[in-house]
Amino acid sequence: MHDLENTNISILGSLMRDIALPIDTLQQYSIARWATKTAMVMEAVTRQRRKCFYNQEEREQLRATSDLPVDTFVWLARYAGNLHLVFTGTDVWDNEPNRPETLHGYVNTIGFGYLVIQVLSFHLPPNRQPASIAPHPAPWDKILVPVWPVRRTVYWPADITLSDTGRIGLGDLVSRWSFGATPLDKSPS
Repeated sequence: MHDLENTNISILGSLMRDIALPIDTLQQYSIARWATKTAMVMEAVTRQRRKCFYNQEEREQLRATSDLPVDTFVWLARYAGNLHLVFTGTDVWDNEPNRPETLHGYVNTIGFGYLVIQVLSFHLPPNRQPASIAPHPAPWDKILVPVWPVRRTVYWPADITLSDTGRIGLGDLVSRWSFGATPLDKSPS
């Protein structure tokens, strides 16, 4: 994992300092791996208070093969506010927890400097179609830069910046997948 850290120092350093740039598909993959690994590590720190979402197989898969867990999504956002370091993680569901058909997810929001990264992973119940819930309404396509799954070269920063005083804040991003999000027929955007 030391190599993963070293690989991302340059790109994450540029993003956190708010340097506008294109992010190619290899950089997106590297950022997504780093963010997912960081979410897994930070989540493990809280295991005395809650059961970890990511299982040993997923953690080992990322370490050994660099494969991200299935049904994982990663986005970048620009933040111009008073917080300089942010880490928050929470479980999310599309229905009541502990029901067999309920979709369980875990969302992590990691921020430093101008950069905020959000990682969302799902565990699908048996016989469930791929992950498909929508976030609470907001112009997410203008706020977020998707980096996983990789599609094409993307550009930093996004069109809309999160702030502490504007229409859409960092708290809105953190809580966008909270219980009550609307079911959709497509993957999260």
